[in-house]
Amino acid sequence: MRTWLQLFKLLILAVSGVSFFSNLYSQNDSLYAALNNAQHDTVRVQTLVALSKSLTISRDEGQQRAREALAISRQIDYTFGIGLSCYALLDFVRDADDINYYATTALEAFEKAGNSHYKAQTLISTAYTYLDIKANYTMALRYARQSMAIDQNSEPDLYLRARGWNLMGEIYRITRNYDRALEAYAKASDYAQKAPVIYTSPFINTGTVYKDKGRYDLALNKYDSVLTYLISKNLKISSTFAYIQNRKAQVHLLNNNFNKALEEAGKGLEVYNILNFTRGIIMTLSTISEAHYHLGYMDECIANGIKAIEMASIEGVTTEGIERVARIVAEAYASKGDNANAYHYHKIYSDLHNTIYAPESYIELANQQITLETENQELEKQLLEEQAKASAIVIHNQRRFNLIIIMALILLSVLSFFLFRNMKAKSRLNYTLKEQQDEILQQSEELKAQAEELQTYNEKIKTVNATLEDLVLERTQKIQQQNKRLMEYAFLNAHNVRGPLARILGLVYLMDKELPNDGYKSYKNMLKEAGQELDQVISEIKKKLENE
Repeated sequence: MRTWLQLFKLLILAVSGVSFFSNLYSQNDSLYAALNNAQHDTVRVQTLVALSKSLTISRDEGQQRAREALAISRQIDYTFGIGLSCYALLDFVRDADDINYYATTALEAFEKAGNSHYKAQTLISTAYTYLDIKANYTMALRYARQSMAIDQNSEPDLYLRARGWNLMGEIYRITRNYDRALEAYAKASDYAQKAPVIYTSPFINTGTVYKDKGRYDLALNKYDSVLTYLISKNLKISSTFAYIQNRKAQVHLLNNNFNKALEEAGKGLEVYNILNFTRGIIMTLSTISEAHYHLGYMDECIANGIKAIEMASIEGVTTEGIERVARIVAEAYASKGDNANAYHYHKIYSDLHNTIYAPESYIELANQQITLETENQELEKQLLEEQAKASAIVIHNQRRFNLIIIMALILLSVLSFFLFRNMKAKSRLNYTLKEQQDEILQQSEELKAQAEELQTYNEKIKTVNATLEDLVLERTQKIQQQNKRLMEYAFLNAHNVRGPLARILGLVYLMDKELPNDGYKSYKNMLKEAGQELDQVISEIKKKLENE
């Protein structure tokens, strides 16, 4: 019945992940098409590496693609391709010699190619491989320090720094230095929030510290907050989502809520099976085995535990979880009275325990931690100095920026003033133009009236012109008659007046001769002058008449 229920849950989860896997398979189809159409070996190498990291191909095919990329890169002496191929093969290693070989080869290739970014990525991936596969904290810490040293000397890679500090936190957590672990996770979380990719490990591991310290409510709250975030990003079908489910199951185990632990671990296992993620399956089977042990289901405990141990042996995984499940399987066999198998798995447990918690490893790890702390203090000092310099530069730039803003505001104010004045002038001009337009309209009306008046005058002129000739003839005749009468009048005046005048002038002359010394001489002269003046007027009239 339990098997059919699990199959039903798996079916529901698979249906919900159709769109996720359709995208993954679509990407794989594109990669296969690019591989078949690749005209250059360098493109072929990069495509093979991308295929080796796909979630939808088997582990064997992924390793085969990475090895094929390495062979082609060596054949064409493609240095960067050699580095990429060895970097990809780190995902498939099982022993320390392979880890060291591929890591060293990749690092030398990236050093030769001058690619510090992939060199740092290789170092951090090697560190995680040592931690996850071999539980070698010393080597993990050593590679992590080298990675972070490269990042300090180049353009900061926020994702790489987040992974580095998260690894530091993992080492501190596993060695039960929880305060240092929380400090490291806090730094990793800060970088993760600023990184351009989704990276939730520091937040999850912070919850795990709470779990290890017995603060189960805080741990579950932290896990649930990350689950909510993943759901919002449509990442429900992901290894991270399954990992958190398993972590929640471990919290429920510690809190003696074994049925809830079995439920949460089952959800995580379903997702890991869909993703074909071997290490996740191993981890979740270990949790399920422990839940069955506490519930008294010894057969299920042994079956799941042995499966986890065998898969871990094939994968070369050596972790705390495998150590714990080996102990639980041994105790389950012992409870059933199978002492031989109990002894066998207890020996596996002892070997794993000695490997993980070897005293010499702790001593070396402590020395590494002291060195790391010293280096961190120096780095923090340098960082503070750099921050002080950066702050001074920021203040200087801020002042310059403020000055520019002030100048811009002044310029804007001046421009606004001129624009306002221009708009005001335009407004006045528009008002004047409107008045002129009204005046022109008025003048137009007046001109129209004048035009009508002129038309009336023109009609009158036309009428006058029609009778003008007769009118001119008539008036000419009248003028001629008047001129004739004037001529006659002037002639009569000229002759009729001249006779009496001549007699008056003669008398004056005689008086002047006869009576030269009488008392009226002045009157005689005046009379003589008046007569001569009148005589002159008459002569002029006569001349004009004669000229006519």
